[in-house]
Amino acid sequence: MQIGPDGRILIPVEIRRAMMIGEDRRLTGELVDGELRLISPAMALKKLQDMIQAVDTGTGSIVDELIADRRAEAARE
Repeated sequence: MQIGPDGRILIPVEIRRAMMIGEDRRLTGELVDGELRLISPAMALKKLQDMIQAVDTGTGSIVDELIADRRAEAARE
């Protein structure tokens, strides 16, 4: 990739597809240790869903587990 004279970078179509860049062509950028990291809203959502799924214990929703924990605590009091 190259940076144009106006500072624009053209991202090849294969990379745009892999990054899940949508029709709105919006990205969020972050500078980390001299590296520019770009992420699309769709990819950010996917990563968040993957993180939540990794935390899920398979016993139901996290909210249901929290409610059950609170009820158990109340019953012990």
